[in-house]
Formats: sequence, C-alpha cells, structure tokens
Amino acid sequence: MARISVLGLGYVGTVTAACLSKSGHEVVGVDANPDKVARIDAGSSPIVEPGLQDLLAEVVGAGSLRAEIGAGLRGRRGVRMNRRPARAFLLLAAWLGANPWAMGRDRSTSRPEATAPELPRRLVDTGPAASGGRRIDVPAGADLQGILDRARPGDIIALAPGATFSGPFVLRDRPGNDWITIRSGAPDSSLPQPGVRIDPSYAGAMATLTADSGPILATSPRVHHYRFVGLEIRPPHGVFLYDLVQLGSPADSTASLPHHIVFDRCYLHGDRERGTRRGIALNSADTAVIDSYLSEFKEVGADSQAIAGWSGPGPFKIVNNHLEGAGEDLIFGGGDPSVPDLVPSDIEIRRNHLTKPLSWRKSSASFEGTPWTVKNLLELKNARRVLIEENLLEHCWPDGQDGFAVLFTVRNQNGGAPWSVVEDVTFRRNVLRHAGSGINLLGRDDNFPSRQTRRRGQRPSHRLRPQEHHRSSQ
Repeated sequence: MARISVLGLGYVGTVTAACLSKSGHEVVGVDANPDKVARIDAGSSPIVEPGLQDLLAEVVGAGSLRAEIGAGLRGRRGVRMNRRPARAFLLLAAWLGANPWAMGRDRSTSRPEATAPELPRRLVDTGPAASGGRRIDVPAGADLQGILDRARPGDIIALAPGATFSGPFVLRDRPGNDWITIRSGAPDSSLPQPGVRIDPSYAGAMATLTADSGPILATSPRVHHYRFVGLEIRPPHGVFLYDLVQLGSPADSTASLPHHIVFDRCYLHGDRERGTRRGIALNSADTAVIDSYLSEFKEVGADSQAIAGWSGPGPFKIVNNHLEGAGEDLIFGGGDPSVPDLVPSDIEIRRNHLTKPLSWRKSSASFEGTPWTVKNLLELKNARRVLIEENLLEHCWPDGQDGFAVLFTVRNQNGGAPWSVVEDVTFRRNVLRHAGSGINLLGRDDNFPSRQTRRRGQRPSHRLRPQEHHRSSQ
C-alpha cells in the first residue's frame, strides 16, 4: 500500500483519488475549495459521474480516502497542507482553472458533454516534388552562398558527399512555387529510402553545413519552397551555437514568414562537449521535419530543444524523427509570438522517438560529467489542433523540473500574449516509459492571463512494434 497525495479535486482528481483508494492505497485529496473538501470528507461526490457517489461513500467510510484544504494550492512554491503530508507524492493530478469540458457542457445538468478534439485541418504535403530545373553539382570548396543566391525554382543543388561547406547561409525569396532542393550528391542508394529514418551511420554519404557563429542556416522574409535532403548540419568542434537552423525572424504579420520548407532525412546535432541550444527554430508556415535525426541539443542553466516553434502559424509535420533535447525534445510555445493572436496550429507529431541519453543523468553510471539542464520530452504551451500519435517517449527524470515527460501547460510566456491557449489536442497510441512522472495538465496560466486549456483527448497508450518507430508514410 502506498500513501498518495492527489492535488486538485476536480473531475480528474476526484475520480483518480477514489480509484486509487479502491485499489488499496491510502490517499489524501487536497483542494483549495473548502466546500469540495467537506463534501468528499462526508463521502459525497462534488461532481456527477456514474458510480462515483457509491465509490466515494465506500472508500471514505473505510478510511482509505480523506480530503484536506491546501493553503496556497495555486502558489508557485508548492502546497502547504493542514496535516502531515504523505511520505511520497506518487501522483500529481493537475488542477484546472475550470471544468476542462466546460466548452462542451450541457448547461441543464452538471454532467460534462464529451466533445472530441478537432484534428489538424491542414497537413503538410511532403510527397516528392517534380523537378523541371537544372542539377547543379557543387564540389568541395565552392561558394555555396553564391550558388544559393543564383538558384532558380526547380533546381537541384547537389553537394559533394563528404565535403564541408562553411557558412552561415541565408535562403533568399524567389518567384514561383517550384521547389529548390539542396541535397547530398550521393546516389539515392547511399541514403535511406524516403519514409525511413536516417541515423549517424549515414554521415559519410552526406554533405555538411557548418558555421562558427550565428545560425548556420537562416531565412530572409517570405522565403518559400526549399527542401533539404541527406545533409549533416552541425557546429565546428568545440563551438557553442544558439540555433543551427532559424526559420523566421520577428515579424508583424504571417505574410513575411517563411513557408513550404522541408527537412528530409537530415542529421542535425550539437557539439558533444559544448552543447547547442536549439536544432530548428520553427517559426514558419507549412514546414516539415521528417525521417531525420536531431541529437546533442543541450545547455547548462537554460532550456534547449531539438525543435522549438513559438512564432509560426503552421501547419507543421514532425514525423518519424529521432529527437534529443535536454530542456525539451519538442516544444510549441515558450515565447510570445511577434504576430498578434498567433497560435501555432495544425500540428502533426507522429512516429517519433523522443528521448534523452542517460549520459546526461547525474545519477547514471554512464553520466559524462556535465550537468545539462534537463526538463521534459514534449511540451505544449501555445498550440491548437495537435495530433500526437504512435510516438515513443522515454527517459525523463527530475532535474530542472519535476520529471514530467509530457506537459500540456498553457503559458502566456512573457506576459505579452494573453491569447495563448492549448486546445484540441489528440494524444493516442503513444508509448511513454522510464519517466519520473507522466502527463501534467494546466487549465490556465498561473503567471499571466491566458485562455483556458480545453478539448484534450487522451487514449490509453500501447506498445508499438519496433519497426513502427522507423517508417512513416509520406
């Protein structure tokens, strides 16, 4: 029998507390509402849920569940309870600013009316693009920026495999909607076929982009229709960079943001010793990262990510990638958008492997000695219409935060984006393992004004077959 404290006695917390008590555990439910606490202590349900009234009466009567008033439950410094707390907090049920189903409630009763989250309205098309332009073979030592500046829509720019091209590089806007493809010049047989994830063992067949300052790859306003295939993007040895790829810059409208950008079977990584803050800053529209490998994104004393998007409208496709980021492997939100009312939307996150190496964990026998700041695997702070499906999420531990693997926690990050919201999130058929805690939900930002989290759909995870982590449909 475990002693468990459940924080927040709303729909999630009350049902969870009752079920854990029925399973033989000693449970203390904590809430800031004294009326709710009194009702539960009397064995009466504060919500309408079939069978819950009888269950509460049974477990309260048996003494396995009691409720307490938690002073300062919403405070940032934790919970102070009136009695001695449990020895171990094995579960934190997120407290919600209001009923999470309130937008779908039948007002004539107190029972929530189930409303399914809306799936992404638009998906990014990453199918093969027809090329009617030139093939430009680029040898080692060539002026790659000059070649990029002279490229025309439809061109294929084939970089010599094994060659390193030093930037930084800037993508320029071009008229027309034909794709410019920048790829390794190696034969297709030297790379994984489309739909199969690349890994570091293919580095010899790739061309490398690098730079010792600034983002290695950046965009000018309104850039569009660029595709990268079979490239390694990394800093020089011993160099710390903030971003390897920076899509978008502060703008006052979405019209000036980059769009139709695809990274396909690319290997992006930070410096093993110094770290790198971020792989891709995804502040763009119609952008995809597919079948790629992003690793070694880490920093001491600051958040770091493999992919982070906070100021682009979407849609986004993140499918069949390996992602490693010490702060967060993947995050949407975390910074105030420069465009008013912008919420990253129509996001597809499928068949990825989100993980953190145990060499980053101080208590692990494989720890390499640098205390990188570790937080979460996947976080949504400002996002709408998100499909999270068939991902493997593993290895997350208490360090910079409490060790939750997944957070759906709305944040008006710097106070300038009160429209921030997390809504219409579908989380299904994922595997989550080897984590300090599971999923953390927050109804409203408790630092700055925000909209309310709503319409989340979470279905039980199942174990995926190994091959499902390595292939994706285009």
